[in-house]
Amino acid sequence: MAGTFSSVNAKGKTLYANKTKITIQDKGTVTITSKSNGSLSFKVANKNICSAKWGKWKGDNIKLYLTGKSYGSTKITVKNTKTKKSIKITVNVRTVDIKLPKTPFYINNYDYDGYLTDTVKITKVWTKIKYWSFAINDPSVQIYVKGVKTYSDQYADISDSVWVPWKVYKGNTVVDSGSIITADISVGEGFVNYTYIDNVKPGKYNIKFLNHIY
Repeated sequence: MAGTFSSVNAKGKTLYANKTKITIQDKGTVTITSKSNGSLSFKVANKNICSAKWGKWKGDNIKLYLTGKSYGSTKITVKNTKTKKSIKITVNVRTVDIKLPKTPFYINNYDYDGYLTDTVKITKVWTKIKYWSFAINDPSVQIYVKGVKTYSDQYADISDSVWVPWKVYKGNTVVDSGSIITADISVGEGFVNYTYIDNVKPGKYNIKFLNHIY
């Protein structure tokens, strides 16, 4: 291994890739061919955009497996540490990148007269993105929230649901909105609930959670 490069033994006389530019969402593969002795190494310029790992040799070929981490572009340099020959591969990651709010935070529910009825403390927010083979440019995003009910204007042993409204923005434009509705819970009880957005185009987004008025 040389520096921050990741190396693998190589064979052959030339070094090239089956593609020097690739666009991926979550996963991708580049085949590297080498016919000289020595070792191959790779270095990802921006590890926040993409990660990579070697596959196994098959003759003079070895696969470099790519995983998209966030929306953007980076370069991967592959070189033979003996011959010093190198190639650069441009990787464009076109994933759905949603900026999440810092936790914890509180969501209040009010009645039509503006009186506070319920409060929940959100302790964790996360997303799961599903890329469909039949619609790779239109993935689905599941938005999860975890929290605990901290206040109710009802008796402590009374259970009711709490609304957690949300909006997803691309820049200043609202691209989708809705509400996550918890199960019926009493003060002190926790919850994990989710909602989903279909047909989300690749890009950078951010999500905001709001108070609710019945």
